[in-house]
Order: sequence, then C-alpha cells, then structure tokens
Amino acid sequence: MEYSIRIAEVKDSGFLTEYRIKFLKLLGYEIPENKEEVYKKLKAQIERKLNDTLICIIAESNNRIVGTAYMTLEERLYHPEAANGKIANIVNVHTEEECRGNGIASKMIEKLIEKSKELGIEKITLDATAKGEPVYRKIGFKSKVDPILPTAMYYIV
Repeated sequence: MEYSIRIAEVKDSGFLTEYRIKFLKLLGYEIPENKEEVYKKLKAQIERKLNDTLICIIAESNNRIVGTAYMTLEERLYHPEAANGKIANIVNVHTEEECRGNGIASKMIEKLIEKSKELGIEKITLDATAKGEPVYRKIGFKSKVDPILPTAMYYIV
C-alpha cells in the first residue's frame, strides 16, 4: 500500500475536528447533544493551537486520509527527564482498519518524534492501547512504573 505522511495545516482543521470526534467515539465517549456547538468549539481550538502547541500528522493514500496522530506540546518546570521543561504527549493515533498492518502508525509516530527533536522536546509521553503498545515499543517507547507516583489520577472540574 502506498501512502504519504505530512504535517497538517489549518486548511485540514475541519477534517481534524471530525477525526477527533470519531476517535473519542471509538474510545467509548459520548458526545453531548449539542454536536454542532462541540464541533465549532473543537475546530476553533484546533485552528488556534495547530503548529503551535498542537502538531497533527495526516496519512494519505489515493487522495484519502487513512490515519492521524496528534501531539500536544507543553512546557513544565525542570525535571531530570526534561531539563528544559519541554515535553509532548501523543494522542489520537489512529489508522483506518482496512489500512492497518502497513506501518502507517509507525511512520506517523516517527514523524512526530522527528518534529519533537526539531522543537527541542526532551520527553514524549503517550497512553497505549493493547493493540498499540507493541508498535510503540518497537519504535523505542518504554513503560515506567513510578514507585513514588504509581497511580495515574485525574479530576474533572
């Protein structure tokens, strides 16, 4: 299968918005009733952040988008694993089911790693599904159980 990988542009924001909503649904999240309002807000967010604190990769084959990977950028306080404070988190890695097994996800992740190096990012994090974990390990991602902070927690405000 022939495909190309590229960094998304603002002109792709409509598609990126639709794909983000699709991805959330695949994960089992329910989108609120006011779908048009959610779409409008999400699209504005993507347009505002794209190629600033959000990098998106698009995979295309035969003039059709077959995969995406998003990466958020952030600057935190000093940490031994990221002395300059620049970290990234990869989310929304998805390849259309009929296109899986062709290395598309790996190439998208490699492109994000390349972009991270250009931006001086020192640490990249991600949450992996069971299907995605072997792909990330092959690229070089590692699991780390933190003996001091062993439980990931969150609070929705």
